[in-house]
Amino acid sequence: MAVFLVKVWADKDNARKFTASLLEYITFHGVHVESSHVNLKSISLTLGYDILFNNTVKVLGISLSGDKDVGWNVDKVFKMFLYSSLTPLTPVAYYLVYEATGYFVEREEVRTYVVKQLHEIFKKNTVRQKPVECIPEFKVHSDILDAASYSMYALLTGIHRYSIAIRQVASQWLTYELYKRGRNDFLQYLLSLIALDTYVWLPVASYSKFGVHLTEYHYALAAEPLREIDVKKAENILKDKEKAISLAEELKNRLGNICDKGCDPLTFIDDVVRDVMRKIIGEVVAKETGAETLVRYLRMALSNIGKNRKYETIIVPLTEQIGPGFIGFLRELIDFRKIIIPYTQLTLQNRIVLEKYLDKYLSNVEKEFIPVPASSPEVAKNIVKAIIENVVKETDASKCLCIIQGPLTITLPLCLECRRLKVETVPHSI
Repeated sequence: MAVFLVKVWADKDNARKFTASLLEYITFHGVHVESSHVNLKSISLTLGYDILFNNTVKVLGISLSGDKDVGWNVDKVFKMFLYSSLTPLTPVAYYLVYEATGYFVEREEVRTYVVKQLHEIFKKNTVRQKPVECIPEFKVHSDILDAASYSMYALLTGIHRYSIAIRQVASQWLTYELYKRGRNDFLQYLLSLIALDTYVWLPVASYSKFGVHLTEYHYALAAEPLREIDVKKAENILKDKEKAISLAEELKNRLGNICDKGCDPLTFIDDVVRDVMRKIIGEVVAKETGAETLVRYLRMALSNIGKNRKYETIIVPLTEQIGPGFIGFLRELIDFRKIIIPYTQLTLQNRIVLEKYLDKYLSNVEKEFIPVPASSPEVAKNIVKAIIENVVKETDASKCLCIIQGPLTITLPLCLECRRLKVETVPHSI
């Protein structure tokens, strides 16, 4: 039986906007959905875990209500959730339970031993139980809809090349929203679930698979604390619904206590890492570790930036870990009129998310996204050189800041050009 941990629902206009946003994310921006074209009255998502054929998998219960007119109606939305979980082109991976019927929709399988077991299940007319257990339930409101939809997307990701980066962007975004807004049970619980999903489910699911899944897992986390996780400890948490929910609730309460302190941005980040992330890590690691995967990147990237400085232009190369949370905290520390964001094809999805965030929440900041090839150093060098020269022409070099991060094809020419034209860089030692 599946262990469900949270139910998230929305109605009326919020249901349409939440669905449109989530569909775009789970298709890896393969489709663009206008919320006005979504013919739903309500949407309810119930997320949990289950053990299927010795694999610990994610289970998503979905309940939809709305019109059966043209456009994105109930049937089309349901099928898009189903197809997104089946294709290898998206980072999401879950089994779908349609709450209206209770039937468990299986992935298409060709492996003989799996098909045989499925055949036995269907012959015996076994049906999965509907996700109607007593679990934490939250309603999506308009003021947190963007962060909530991206966080649900992060919770639906599987073992994928981008799954860790997506979780990092979501965690940092939620951390910033909590810093900005203060206590919010829904956001606190979402951040707790992402920590639980990363440090408990991901290692268990990865080690239960072979080949490319385990390779991707080690590739993404080669220098991270997940190498030290005791899979048996993590598995025991997943199998016990009460323990899993209790742990998520404890993390949520710890986040609430941090929100009540009213500290500065960097201290807030430190507290989240120390009191929340390392708490969950301590529950599953075989030996003590000081590393952290989800939120600590914010501290590392922002620690050398001076507070209360004013700049005309800042240059921020885009990495897979950068999203609205990073820009939000950056804005809390310094003021700037224009932001230039070089990005590669590997960070295109970050660029899409960030552009929407800047348009909606920082519309007074002028923005410029500049594509740079990741595999052509000479072309990248010329583009970066032109960026710095144009910035210095438009404004005084002393009023510019360049944050050095990302692939060498961008950072190396950035370092050289900034040094040549005396543009301030972070880290300062470069």
